[in-house]
Amino acid sequence: MLKLKLFPTLVKLSATKLPEFGMPWEPGMRVIDVINREGFRGDEADVIAAIVNGEQADPEQLLSDGDHVELIVAIAGG
Repeated sequence: MLKLKLFPTLVKLSATKLPEFGMPWEPGMRVIDVINREGFRGDEADVIAAIVNGEQADPEQLLSDGDHVELIVAIAGG
């Protein structure tokens, strides 16, 4: 089971509409799979950053059973 937490802005746009919830883990599951299952695709998915177990993660990063995944809105600044 993955433990998910969504940035407040994403909650209202997500499939589950929940700020925190569990998602069944499957072998081969990647960060992008979690993003897609929450209903984000294309340009929407491109602006979402993920934190896995407290560290920034690449969308292609493989997940393990029990991982903590946070989805946040990526903000560029300068």
